[in-house]
Amino acid sequence: MKKNLLFNLIGAFCLLSTSFYQAQVAGYALTGLNQTNTSSTLSCDSTITMSFSAQTTASFAGTVPADIQNVIIGNNFAPFQFQVSINWGDGATTTHGAGTSSSGTLINFNPPISHTYVSSGTFPISITVYNPANQTFAIDTINYTIGCQGNNYMCMGGQVFCDTDGNGQYNAGDIPLINAPVNVVSNGITYTGYSNNTGFYTISYSGTAGQPSIVSVNANWLSASGYTLNPNLQTIINVGCNLGIPPAVSNFAINCGNNPGNTNCYAGFVFCDANGNGTMDPNESPISGAPVLLYSQNAIGGGPLNVTVYTDTNGFFIYCGPISNTNYIFGVINQQWLTYNGYTMPNNIITLVGINSPTPNPGYFAVNCGGGANLCADLWSTVTPWIGYYQNTTAYFHLNWGSYGPGPVGPYTLTLTYPAGVTVNSGSIANPGYVITGNTITWNLNSASASFSSTDLITFNVPAGIANGTQHFFTSTITPAGNIVDCSNLNNNGSLLQIVGNSYDPNDKVVGRPAIYESLAIPSEQIDASLTDALTYTIQFQNTGTAPAQNIYILDTLDANLNMGTFTLIESSHNMQVVDMGNGVLKFEYPNIWLADSTSNEPASHGHLVYRIQENNGNPVGSTIENTAYIYFDWNAPIVTNTTYNINTMLSGIDESSMNQFKLYPNPSANNISITGNVTNFAYKILDMSGRELVSGQGNNGLAKIAIESLTNGHYLVQIVSENSNETLSFIKQ
Repeated sequence: MKKNLLFNLIGAFCLLSTSFYQAQVAGYALTGLNQTNTSSTLSCDSTITMSFSAQTTASFAGTVPADIQNVIIGNNFAPFQFQVSINWGDGATTTHGAGTSSSGTLINFNPPISHTYVSSGTFPISITVYNPANQTFAIDTINYTIGCQGNNYMCMGGQVFCDTDGNGQYNAGDIPLINAPVNVVSNGITYTGYSNNTGFYTISYSGTAGQPSIVSVNANWLSASGYTLNPNLQTIINVGCNLGIPPAVSNFAINCGNNPGNTNCYAGFVFCDANGNGTMDPNESPISGAPVLLYSQNAIGGGPLNVTVYTDTNGFFIYCGPISNTNYIFGVINQQWLTYNGYTMPNNIITLVGINSPTPNPGYFAVNCGGGANLCADLWSTVTPWIGYYQNTTAYFHLNWGSYGPGPVGPYTLTLTYPAGVTVNSGSIANPGYVITGNTITWNLNSASASFSSTDLITFNVPAGIANGTQHFFTSTITPAGNIVDCSNLNNNGSLLQIVGNSYDPNDKVVGRPAIYESLAIPSEQIDASLTDALTYTIQFQNTGTAPAQNIYILDTLDANLNMGTFTLIESSHNMQVVDMGNGVLKFEYPNIWLADSTSNEPASHGHLVYRIQENNGNPVGSTIENTAYIYFDWNAPIVTNTTYNINTMLSGIDESSMNQFKLYPNPSANNISITGNVTNFAYKILDMSGRELVSGQGNNGLAKIAIESLTNGHYLVQIVSENSNETLSFIKQ
C-alpha cells in the first residue's frame, strides 16, 4: 500500500474511532460474562439458582449463595438496566430484567432466578446479558450436571491456556483459551467439555471412583488452531462427585506459537439509517446479507489480511480470527452490492475495535436506503425437505418465507405447487386462509413488519405405484400484492426436486434451477448455455450423535463456473454467520448452536441453509458446475455430502441457435422487441425465470412488435405457439 494512502487510512481511523464510539457505545458497555470460583457445576437435587453482579464478585453475607454466580464485565461502569436470557439446555428458555447502580453488589431479581429439571443429566446452559441502552451484550455457556447418581458419577476439571513462558504453569502473561474442547475417556465412552471465558472447564461423566481415565484436548481443534501440546494425553484418578473431596484436575499448557490465544473478535450491524443520524434507532430496519469486507495492514501468524462476512437477519455480523496484530481493523461495505440495491453510504470505511472475547462492542454501518415510503421489501421463499421420499408414505416439507426489509411488506401472495398425483393433508397446514386450486396452495397474507421469517410444516401423501427415480418438483413463490416494490425477485421462488424411492441422507446438498426448466420437463442436471442461470443450493444437516452439538460449521468450495459476486444467502434454520475465506471457499458458522441429538429430540436435531448464486456469464456448452459441502460437528471429522451436478447444454426448444421457425431481435433490448416467423399467425407469452406469465399477445402476418419498457432488467423467456410449432426464445431486458 502506498504511504500516503496508509496515512489517510490511519487518519480516518483516528477520526472515525473517536466520534463513532462516543456516539454509539455510551454508558456501561458489556464485554464479558464470567462465573466465580465458588460457582458449582453439579447439583444433587433438581433445582439450580443463579445470581448476577457487575464487575466484581458480590458478597453473599446473610444469604444462601446461588449455584451459578455470574459476574458481568464491561467498560465505563454506570448505573444501568439490563435483560438476561437463559437457555437452560432442556428446551426451556426464560427472560429476566433487572438493574443496578453499584458494582460488586448482588443484583436483585424479582422473582429470583431458578430452574427445575425433570430429569438428571448434563445440560448446556447458555446465558446472554443485554444492555438495551447501547446494544452491547455478553454471552457464556456452561455445562451443568443435575443428579449425583451415587458413586458412579465422576467430576473433574481444569484450565486450558497459552503457556507463553513455557513453564507448564498458569501465571502472569499466560492467556486463557475459550471454547477449547476437552475429552475424557472412561470405560470406552468419550465425554466432552468446553472451556469458558477464563479457560476453565468441568466435565461430569460415568465411571468408577479410584479407577483411571484418560483426558486430552481434541486433536482436530489443536491442529485447526495451529497449536501444539506435548504430551496431550493425561491420566487422572476418578473422583466421585458426591464424595465431598476435590475433583480430579487436569490442566493443559498449550504452545500457541504465533497465535497467542484466541484472536480478537470484531462485530457490527448494517442498517437503514432513515433519519441520517448514524445511530441504529429502534424503528430502523436491519439489512441482512450485506457483504462486509474486513481488512488490516498486517495479520497474526500469517493469517488472512482480509475476509468478507455477511450479515444475518438482524443485520449483525461477527468474525473471530487472526486478521490483525493490533486491536482494530477496517470494515467496508461492498460498493457493487450498494449500487445494485440502490443504496449509498457516505462513510463507507468504519473502524472496528476487537477484544479477546466473543462479545465485542459492535460497529454500526449506517446505510442510506432511499428513505420513507420509497423503501423496497426483499421477499423470499424456499421449500426444504424433512425426511425421505417414498411411494405409499407421508412426506414432510417445510415451506419457508419472509422478508429481509428494509421496507414494510403490506399485502403479499404466497403459493406452494406440488406434483400431480400427490395429495396434500390440509389438516397439516398451520397457516390459515389458504385456497387449493389444482395442485397449488395459495395464501393472501399481510404483514406490517419490514423483516420477518415464517415456516409451515406441511405433509403430503405420496401414492403407491410410482416408478423409482420419478422426479417430483415442489415449488414456491412469493410476490407483493400492494404498492411495495420487491427489492429483488431472484429469491422469490423456491424449487425442490425429490426423487421417488430415494433413500434419506440427513446430511446432503441439493441444487434447484429456475422453475421454467421444470415446467418444460427438462432433465434435472441440464441448464441452458445461452442463459446465465441462478442456482439455488440447500444444505441439510442432522446431529445423529448421542449428545448436543455445541458448534457446527460447513465448508463449501464453490465451482469456478459460479460468480462469487452474486452470492445471496436466502434462509437458515438457525442463527448463522457466513465467512468468505477466499479462493471460492465459503464457511457457514453456527457457533453455540447446541443442536439436539436425534436420540433425545429428533425434530430439533435438524438444520439447513439455502443460498442462491449465478453462474458465470458466457459459460460454454459442456461446462459443468459441481458442488460438495463438508459438515463439521464440533471437532469431529467432517461429514461429506453428495456432489450436485449441472451441465450447460444446447437445449432443444430453448436455445435460439437451433430455431428455424422464429427469430427475436434486438437482443438485448431496453424498449421493444420484435418476433418474426415464416407462419402467418402465432401466439406468444413472455415469462420471467420463475415461469410467471407477464405479457401475452398475438402475431399477425408473421410479425409481433412488443413493448418491454415496463419490465425490470433481467432475463426473460418467450413461448411461441403456432399451428405447427411450439418454441421458446430468450432475451435480456436492459
